[in-house]
Amino acid sequence: MKTEVIRGEDGVNVVFDGNIDLSSVDEIRRSLEDVGRLGERRVVLDLNRVEFVDSAGLGALVTFYKSHPQSRIVFSQVNDRIRKLFQITRLDTLFQIE
Repeated sequence: MKTEVIRGEDGVNVVFDGNIDLSSVDEIRRSLEDVGRLGERRVVLDLNRVEFVDSAGLGALVTFYKSHPQSRIVFSQVNDRIRKLFQITRLDTLFQIE
């Protein structure tokens, strides 16, 4: 799993490359904690290069989302499989998905 953080004028983009699962969840958490410390008002989590998210990955995403209520967190480039997972778990009602 690779994570690239790109700061811009309107916030920060976090580009994930690989699956968000048990094998990568510790790295994901560390990356998201680093992003959270930036204090950006808008954080875009780009899932374009993510094929799969498991329950551990979902937990990390939800934890980040809930621990940064001051930020507008947006999920972008979500594939159909992950979008369906968000719908099944009703996270689509919590997350903003573009």
